[in-house]
Parts: sequence; structure tokens; C-alpha cells
Amino acid sequence: MIIGMHKTPIRSLQVDPTSECNARCPMCPRHFGSTPYRHSSISSDEISVEELTNILNMPFFSEVENMLINGNYGDLVMHSNPKEFIKVIVDKEIPTITIFTNGAAQSTDFWSWLGKQPGIFVEFSIDGLQDTHSIYRRNTRFDTVIRNAKEFIESGGNAIWTMILFKHNQHQVDECYNLSKELGFTTFKSKPTTRFKNNSTFNVYDKNFELTNILEPTDILKEFYENKSYQKIYSPDDLKNMYNSYEYSNKEWKDSETNFYFDIYCDVAEKGHCYISHDMKLWPCCFTQIDHDSSIRAGIKNQFMKKFYDEKGLTSDFNSLRNNSIDSIIENGLFRETEDSWNGDCFSACAINCVKNSKLNLQYNMTKKR
Repeated sequence: MIIGMHKTPIRSLQVDPTSECNARCPMCPRHFGSTPYRHSSISSDEISVEELTNILNMPFFSEVENMLINGNYGDLVMHSNPKEFIKVIVDKEIPTITIFTNGAAQSTDFWSWLGKQPGIFVEFSIDGLQDTHSIYRRNTRFDTVIRNAKEFIESGGNAIWTMILFKHNQHQVDECYNLSKELGFTTFKSKPTTRFKNNSTFNVYDKNFELTNILEPTDILKEFYENKSYQKIYSPDDLKNMYNSYEYSNKEWKDSETNFYFDIYCDVAEKGHCYISHDMKLWPCCFTQIDHDSSIRAGIKNQFMKKFYDEKGLTSDFNSLRNNSIDSIIENGLFRETEDSWNGDCFSACAINCVKNSKLNLQYNMTKKR
């Protein structure tokens, strides 16, 4: 079946297995204002083993060749039954399964089992060494991640070390690369993050809403930022009041009601890719879910989303696979009208991520593989 923006049947499927995560990365969209607290609007939910089985038995996904286990909010290691979850995919004989994880949970028995499964690649997010990794990957332990990665590799697994660069760890790239080769990682990737937006720093707060540290972008990225303004340092009382009153507004979405007329290149559509979020909702890609959730949290509906709520009279479960058939989700126009929006009231996710010289393209162009 060819749908709207997709020029090919669905061959690549990305799923977010759960909304739960053991890490507390301050730039993660899961968290409120770079504190350790999860946004209250993000439900505690997961795709069950039975639901995943039903998904992969749907004719709509019969030609899937590549599975990505990579969520906007959660990590496979926090799923209630990660082994059976992966086994469903392996049993369907899908050729390639790529898991993105912080790797800081589950037993060595799990990682040993995973390393023996066919077609599996695991990208471990390891942002430095013992003294720097947990500065960003809060609530994870470097030694635990390395232990689990070693177990996976020694059992035959194909492991990739992915390192996000900051000022505090940029000097360790060569050391991390050398350690990755020593441990048996097949690939080492380093890249800057796109999440600094136009600020030159990023404030990090603890559970008491106190400023604990300030993240700075890697030196190689600084020259790409025109706006050198510093993020406002909120007082503890300011943060507490915003959190308790739900008045926090993400400034990224301040232009959500602007009409965009950009030349969009949709890589996922060309590759026949789509995304299922932790709450079993079907999206064209993970960026469209983040755009939708973040703008709704900020009290903003851009013109594109108004078509699905105000004009069409749909509820928030309009793309839920738990409550709707695939056909009805396609008929409501999400996929078709996403493409149509590129020449009018553009879906902000497309305008932000999928135009020439976007920050996402910048990150791809600056990612180094060794």
C-alpha cells in the first residue's frame, strides 16, 4: 500500500517500546525544563509484546525489512519484557534490527542473549569516559554500560559506540575511539547535538529546581550559531511555580503559527519509513510526534494540527492503533496532508528538520564514523 507522502511501501519501521527511561538526560524532550522530572502530559505506557505481534502481522507492515528500536521518550532497557519484545521481531525474520540505547540497565544474561540473535545492531550512547559520561547521561553509570556492551560483544553482537560531543568531553574523542576498538565495537561515531538551538549554553537543574551545571556546545559547533545569547537562569521559585502551574512554554515553538514555504526533502518518505510511539500511535516519523506533543504542551496548535482537531473534529487518539484501523488512520489524512503542508501551513517538524541547512542536516554532515 502506498500512502500519501510515501512513494514506496513501508519497508522501515521505527518503534518506541516504552515511555520509561532510566536516564535523565537534560536535553531530552521527555523532561520538564531540563530537570529530572518527566512532563506530566507524557503517559506511562508501552507497546506490549502482544501489540507488537499484532503490528507485525498487519499486511500494512508485511514488507518491513528494517526495524529501529529508538524512541522519543523511552529506552528498550526499561520495557517490562525486552527479551520477548525483541524475540517477536527476530521470529518474523526481519533482516536488520537496530537498537538505540543508553545500555545502563538489564542483566548481563539479557545482553549475552541479545548478542546471539541474528541481524541485531546495538548503538550504545556513551558520551565520554568515567569522568564525563554521566554529566549528560544523568542517572547512568559508565562502568555498567561498558559491562553490558562487553557482554553483548563477546556473545557475538555487533556494537556501535555513539558519542554526543560537548565542550566537557570533546577532548576525549580519541580515547573513546581507542577504547571502542579495544573492546570490539565495530563502529565509532561522534556528533554534536542539535538541541542547543540558538543558545550558546544550556542550563541543567536538579530535582529541587536548583542550577547544577551548564552544558556548552563543542567548539566545532559554536561557529554555526549566530545568536550567542545565554539561556535565562531561572530561580528555584520560578521553576517551581512554572512546573506547578503548567505554564512552562517551550520557546522552540514560538513560531508555530507562521506559514512555512520551504523546500522539504523527506528522507523517511523516500525510504518507506514510519513510526509508532510508545502509546501505539502511528506517525510519519518520530519528529512529527515530538512536534505535536511539544506544541500541545506549550498551548499552541499550528495551522497544520488545527486541521486534525478544530476542522476535522478528531480527538487526540485519531492515529491510535489501539482504537483505529490502519485504513481509518490513513483516511484521516495525516500522511497525505503532511506532504500537502509543505506548500502552506507546514507541519513544523518538517520545516525544522527536513530543509536544506537545517540543524538535523548539520548534525548528519558533522557526524564522523570510524
